[in-house]
Amino acid sequence: MPKRISKSVTPVITSKEEAESVLGEIAKLQIEIDGHLQKINEATNAARIKHEAPIAAATAQLDVKVEHLKAWAKANPAEFGDKRSIEFLHGTIGYRKGNPSVTQIRGHTVDETIETLKADAPHFLRTKEEIDKEAILAADAKKELEDGELADYGLQISQSEKFYVEPKLETVNT
Repeated sequence: MPKRISKSVTPVITSKEEAESVLGEIAKLQIEIDGHLQKINEATNAARIKHEAPIAAATAQLDVKVEHLKAWAKANPAEFGDKRSIEFLHGTIGYRKGNPSVTQIRGHTVDETIETLKADAPHFLRTKEEIDKEAILAADAKKELEDGELADYGLQISQSEKFYVEPKLETVNT
């Protein structure tokens, strides 16, 4: 059951009884919404079940045909000339370069690489400094911070509060 977060509205409810009545109306509306969503989910699932097998079969055929084209392209690099793709009547095949990435060479550990870079090329290393918010919250929970200490650092602990409505749907007579 999703909770409803309210937006600022001018109050029109003047008593607790009216609030109870409005909450009942909210519960009925939520039940109506949930019913419509359930029908959407059922229809979506039925469509998915109906089309899963044909999609899987077509996908398997497509994958095989792509592999055939890939094998042909690999066996016939001269067809590409100095280009990375070939345009056909029904489409284009080719090779796309991925983004460059730095990877670890097999047999070398990250720790070894870091030590070597520290000694020979420290400009390829970075140190990330960030505020340890979890440690600050833990210290605050343990009352280890003095009044105003965080303010001296330009920090404060804040916590928001939002109004919500959580109707009891089982209490509504539909």
